[in-house]
Amino acid sequence: MKYTFTDWDDRSYERETKGEIRIEAGQVSGEEVKISLKDSGKSFLGLIISRKEATAIISALNAANYEFKCTITI
Repeated sequence: MKYTFTDWDDRSYERETKGEIRIEAGQVSGEEVKISLKDSGKSFLGLIISRKEATAIISALNAANYEFKCTITI
């Protein structure tokens, strides 16, 4: 699978995974969730977000499954 990241300074990095990409999520506190993306067991992205932000991301992904473009601003 290919994936691309764009950094804050607009530099883009394109990579291709040799294995699978795993998404791990867990509660950090009562109001925060930690999401980690791992490629072949190594973490390449970690986010600590609020539960409200996590819900917004899930809603956007669900909309994309139905071929809708969804923009959520929090």
